[in-house]
Amino acid sequence: MRDGHTGAALDWNEVLARLAAADVVLIGETHDDPHAHAFEQAVAQDLCALWPRCAVSLEMLERNEQPTVDAWLRGEIDTEEMIDQTGSANWAGEGSWVPWYQPILDAARDNGGRVVAANAPRPYVRCAREQGLEALEQLPPDEALLFDLPTAALASAAYRERFRQIMHSMARAAGNEPASENDIDQMLRSQATWDATMAASIARARAMGASVVIHSVGSFHVSHEGGTVLELRQRRPSDRIVVVVVERAGAATAAGDVPLADIVVSSPLAE
Repeated sequence: MRDGHTGAALDWNEVLARLAAADVVLIGETHDDPHAHAFEQAVAQDLCALWPRCAVSLEMLERNEQPTVDAWLRGEIDTEEMIDQTGSANWAGEGSWVPWYQPILDAARDNGGRVVAANAPRPYVRCAREQGLEALEQLPPDEALLFDLPTAALASAAYRERFRQIMHSMARAAGNEPASENDIDQMLRSQATWDATMAASIARARAMGASVVIHSVGSFHVSHEGGTVLELRQRRPSDRIVVVVVERAGAATAAGDVPLADIVVSSPLAE
């Protein structure tokens, strides 16, 4: 573990102290990395014990699933029912939910905290890509509650360029032609809608009294001042935000003068 700005090594107590002083902790994971999940679980367990009014927030749960999550928190349904109703059992691979994500939810519940189903349902993300943000703006108020429209993420040329590079790299790896600039813009609208919705969900949890929000998300959304960070800073400019990225060994971390994260955790899992 190291400071993302200076490179200085950090021990667990130093990391925990920095996270405990934050209003929002954003943890960027590689979804199939068990070491990242172990780190996230440790953070959730320790911070929720320190701050009982904490909230854990997940990219992996969508806003329309919040009533199911709340029913689980109240003890009206059991864990198996919640996983079944949200279709989460295999979110990051076969049988991944119970060992990787459920302990994060348990940490919040066991300490009287909240769980935030932070993400936009996929039909709205697909609408952003295929029909544009204007189509989302025309939806009725009850549907508009399930997503937020991006501004800061789409305005960042640096974020778009990193997204373009990722799309081209994925195309090369698959032996395909690079995506066109129009295709990249379409896909970026989806990405940014995720960013905006997650940021707004975090901001809402803070406004409702969460002492700290711990948000688990794919690392691209938060690394190098990613879209979720940009959207959250716009909504909560006075909040103390700490970004942690768990990177795989050998992963590239440079992006101009922008550090990967405030705290970088190196996973021994090879890329």
